Amino acid sequence: MRTRYWLILAASLGIAGCSFARGFKGVLAPSTQEVSGVVVLASTNKPIPYAEVCAFGADTTCDRADGNGHYSLFIVPQVVTLRFRFNTTSPPGLLKDVSVTAAKSVVANCALSDRVSLNLTPVPCLNVQVDSAGKT
Repeated sequence: MRTRYWLILAASLGIAGCSFARGFKGVLAPSTQEVSGVVVLASTNKPIPYAEVCAFGADTTCDRADGNGHYSLFIVPQVVTLRFRFNTTSPPGLLKDVSVTAAKSVVANCALSDRVSLNLTPVPCLNVQVDSAGKT
């Protein structure tokens, strides 16, 4: 009986430890680099809260922007395509051939169109800004 409680406690601490460590870039994945930016609406230049952002490369990483349109992904260095979308009636925006290196973080901002379209083929982001900053 006592052994079962120790196993349950150990498993619980392991799960909590993994969740805690996930927020520290160097703990779980020291070879990842940050890709961050803001997703805005092209017609108003206002942030789009909770837009979906995905990085497609050797693997796929997706996350949602926060309430102010800011997003942050941690991916292994590679060349990726970033896809941005915020609803199911507007075509998603794409940024192709974004180079993520171990030496520099990448800031990639994207402006999306809010026009309704029956053709949801991805389109290039409008008013694109991509910048590689020095690693901090």
